[in-house]
Amino acid sequence: LYAVSYQIHEEIFRGRVSQAREHFAEPRGEFSLVIEGKTRAWLKFQERS
Repeated sequence: LYAVSYQIHEEIFRGRVSQAREHFAEPRGEFSLVIEGKTRAWLKFQERS
């Protein structure tokens, strides 16, 4: 999960959704969220285990 604010205070946050909820408990301004799904490499790894 990436959260980026492009206003006066620009911040890039990387982490799990649960961590983002804590970090942005009192959000200010606008946000852009980029949520990445599982990669092919991760899916192949899961198939092998």
